[in-house]
Amino acid sequence: MRNIGDAAVPALIAALENSDGQYLQEIIKTLGFLGRCAVTALISSLDHPSITVRQATARALEKMEWYPVNVEEHVIRHRVAKNYAALESMKSPAAVPALVAALKDDDKDICRSAAKALATIGQPAVSALLTAMSSAGAELCQIIVEIFGKIKDPITITPLIKILYDDNGGNIRDAAVNALSAIGHPGAPSLVTLLAHSNKNARLAAARALGMIGWKPKTPEEYLEFIFAKGDVNTVIDYKDPAVVMGLVGALKDADKDVCQASMNALKTFGSLALPALKDAMEDRDWHVREAAAEVLGTINDPTAVDLLLASLLVKEKNESVCRVAEEALVTIGKSAVPVLVRHLWDNATDYSARQIIVRILEKIKDAGAVHPLVWLLKNVEGTLLKLRIAFALMAINDDHGIEELFDYIITRNDSALSVVVDDMGKNRFIPEKIREMAKQARINAPLPLDAAERLKDFRNTI
Repeated sequence: MRNIGDAAVPALIAALENSDGQYLQEIIKTLGFLGRCAVTALISSLDHPSITVRQATARALEKMEWYPVNVEEHVIRHRVAKNYAALESMKSPAAVPALVAALKDDDKDICRSAAKALATIGQPAVSALLTAMSSAGAELCQIIVEIFGKIKDPITITPLIKILYDDNGGNIRDAAVNALSAIGHPGAPSLVTLLAHSNKNARLAAARALGMIGWKPKTPEEYLEFIFAKGDVNTVIDYKDPAVVMGLVGALKDADKDVCQASMNALKTFGSLALPALKDAMEDRDWHVREAAAEVLGTINDPTAVDLLLASLLVKEKNESVCRVAEEALVTIGKSAVPVLVRHLWDNATDYSARQIIVRILEKIKDAGAVHPLVWLLKNVEGTLLKLRIAFALMAINDDHGIEELFDYIITRNDSALSVVVDDMGKNRFIPEKIREMAKQARINAPLPLDAAERLKDFRNTI
């Protein structure tokens, strides 16, 4: 076969795939003997589908005594010799086709060296890389995308954007985000358009890239799209505009929970500016919207927010979940809510059950500013359950004056229903010592019935 020369090369290369051991070594030696006439055919076999053929071809080329006649063959020579440094140093645009081919090499170090060389060559390599990417598998596609991030040529923006909304793996999409952020502001208009894409992953990727670029929205619409696409509950942008507030409140109805949460978090940064829109939201037919609005109101230190929450809690709201959130919101507002709560407490129009709710909230806030009105209410209203609620509130606030007034009231009135509270006073180490001792003595003088503990438990559960 050695005597046949060039004609033997295709058959020898074909035989590489199905040979092993001694026969494979013999074929490699024969190809090496043929010399220059076998080089071109062997080079084309470096990308053969069979790994056996690729490896044998590389070994054959490595053993042959041949000298590269052009830049591409220099790349091949470095590739088969595993000369990584030399491969990485290739800077001629003429090396691009061979370097792109080297990206598919089974040796990952060869791939990395070729990628670095292509990134260094820059813009002249883009066209060949785009062509290769159009038919590349996931691994090669990611390598090419990473190279684009180093070249930073705006011509790659469109194919990179396409990766964001195609059904690609997360690693490729992340690489595209990084590449687009490296290209910077030239890619921003395309990324902004993508914020409204139907693909959630595409929207998120676009928002991430825009955030990395340092892009800022120019309109309320852009702001809203960015917030919703990012879906980050910690996203806060200094873009205070009533149109944004309305958009955020409207998004509380979104089926995507991430969008709802992002809207809530953003609304919490607007403060009193959000109150008109939140007032409307508290009237919405969807209880989920009312619940979200109540939670946001709990972050606004404003009497209007307190009034809106109380109006819902005491009059309008029938949904238990919304009521619970509204009550928690008032507690969150805390001391600032006390004057409004007291005003409603003293209002003759406030009914018995509403007063119980207000007293329960004051008990949780534990502000001494509520002591005087609570003591007044204790002495001037009827109803055991409400009086018990007031007693628990005064004990929770634990103001000396309030505790003394409560103790005196119970002892002076000899109120049997409230007498169970005295037992609590004697055991509560947070109660002033003087009152605690007086309560203990009162219990000695007038022992509680055997079922007192159960009665107190029942009262607590009832109110």
